[in-house]
Amino acid sequence: MQFPSPTFWRQSLARHPVLWPAFLLAAWLLCTAAWRPLAMPDEGRYASISLEMAISGHWAVPLLNGLPFFHKPPLFYWINAAALKLFGADPWVARMASMLGAWLMGMGLYLFLRSHATVRQAGWALSVLATMPFFFGGAQYANLDMLVAGLISSTILAAAHAVLQARQGQPWRPWVLFAYLLAALGLLAKGLIGIVLPGAVLVIWLAWQRHWIGLWRLLSLPGMLTLLTVGMPWFILMDQRYPGFLHYFFVYQHFQRFAETGFNNQHGAWFYPVVLFGLTLPWSLWLFAGLRAAWLRKPAPGDWRSWLAPARPLGSAASLQRLAWVWLVVIMVFFSLPKSKLAGYILPVLPAWAMLLSGWAQAWVQAHPQSRQRLPSTLLLLAALLCVVGIGAAARYQSESSRSAVPLLRQQMQASDEIVMLDEYEYDLPFYLDTDRPMWVVSAWDDPELLRHDNWRKELLEAGRFDTPSEATLFIRPPELHDRLCRTLQTRRVWIWADTGSDTLQRHPFLRTQPPAWQHPSRQGDDALWLLQGKEALDRLACSRAP
Repeated sequence: MQFPSPTFWRQSLARHPVLWPAFLLAAWLLCTAAWRPLAMPDEGRYASISLEMAISGHWAVPLLNGLPFFHKPPLFYWINAAALKLFGADPWVARMASMLGAWLMGMGLYLFLRSHATVRQAGWALSVLATMPFFFGGAQYANLDMLVAGLISSTILAAAHAVLQARQGQPWRPWVLFAYLLAALGLLAKGLIGIVLPGAVLVIWLAWQRHWIGLWRLLSLPGMLTLLTVGMPWFILMDQRYPGFLHYFFVYQHFQRFAETGFNNQHGAWFYPVVLFGLTLPWSLWLFAGLRAAWLRKPAPGDWRSWLAPARPLGSAASLQRLAWVWLVVIMVFFSLPKSKLAGYILPVLPAWAMLLSGWAQAWVQAHPQSRQRLPSTLLLLAALLCVVGIGAAARYQSESSRSAVPLLRQQMQASDEIVMLDEYEYDLPFYLDTDRPMWVVSAWDDPELLRHDNWRKELLEAGRFDTPSEATLFIRPPELHDRLCRTLQTRRVWIWADTGSDTLQRHPFLRTQPPAWQHPSRQGDDALWLLQGKEALDRLACSRAP
């Protein structure tokens, strides 16, 4: 078999300058998506919500264990639920929305730079972005961060493209409408940041450029109508069905959580710069070349006003570099304000960071022609290798959580069986079982401390407040467990999921007298399953059976 020559590929790329990058980026993002089991808790949670939507057909309301889950809007679940119906319940399918967000981010950057810079710079920037371990890992992780990052980035790029098209006398109004449509989807992906962050970046960039007419053109009445028509009906519908939803989603989930300090993952202002530099190696090393070039070009003492002067013309390399800097700094500062910080929050800065790094890399290579061919290829290979090795390491060392119990449950579980979780909730178990049936969860639900810190109990408790009848069935207080088991075992079987630690066995002594049907194969003292059924279980629990 003879493989096509390099000349063939170059000619093919020349004939299809957009199709090939789009295909290669999609193939790159998909190539390792099936390697890992779902990571807990995030991937398990969001995958199970998506699957429950696909199975139940309740497309309007995201459900977590049968309860309305309104931490986030539904777009992520809609995309994944549609993919799950098409391809089935597999971890790589549960990552479809994240991969789509990454693909939008990469192709948006490539097309923007093809239009307003050079094809070479567009290719450089896309290559740098696609092989950043931060980008690649985010695309392979089933949570909402990469989807909203892709939409925020695409909104900025579409609006900036509209402004530059107008300046060049080209059609621009459809691009403004497209930017508003993307902002509406960003609202449906993760809330107000889908509108606020692109707006802040564009306003500051255009103000820095003194391009006031550009700001005026972006204030589009048809665009605002598009935003309201696409973005708002779901929120209105949810508030009609669940009174208090709008206050919970916008006031509590946005403003109160942003301002409060009692949440997990608290870090200082150093956190995001370190994360960005470390997770984009080896490309981030070009920062030093950029700093050196900036030092050599520094303005004369007292000439600081040159930094504030507009970069002319709009759309020049200097102007685009300013867009990238504004984009990077605004989003980094915004997410640095609250004490609670997660790495994925700053994924929207990656296109801007790729623009800057690829620009510095190109400038350095042009100044060092002897390295023109060798260094870029070496760095690209190293960065791609880091991406693949990182996913491989995660697949090798990541805990599988409930996955190893699924073969037993599929073999022995009957349709009428109940699953009871003791002081824990395995988010990914419904996904691996391919079921939307809720599980009973035993915990100290009346403890006022539950709502003070982010944890699985708080998530379920807040969801239960929107459906109190289901909450009464699914949430069991420890003193209620004995009577519930005795009533249930009269007619059907019960599976108990709990850890095998001494505290659990002391609180539930009936588990000590029966060997588990399954134990986690690699973690001693961790999760196990017990099957309770029939007279033997009733006697072990000392139930008073009805005659």
